Amino acid sequence: MTITYIHHSGYLLETDQALLLFDFAEGTLPPLDPAKDLFVFVSHRHEDHFSPKIFDLAATHPRIRFILSDDTNPSRERT
Repeated sequence: MTITYIHHSGYLLETDQALLLFDFAEGTLPPLDPAKDLFVFVSHRHEDHFSPKIFDLAATHPRIRFILSDDTNPSRERT
């Protein structure tokens, strides 16, 4: 298991089978293995814990799932 600090509250946890991205709002992500499931967690909508750009990851990562707090509405967040 590898844990990578990204910025502020953002972390990436990588296991043999999956990637878990927590509260990514800004910073640079390391390369994400598209063969692994990617789970993106948002604890709450504040701008230091969430950015709508997380939804852009779906364009390059086919095995993505979003786990969002109830104050984050994907249809409202996308631009």
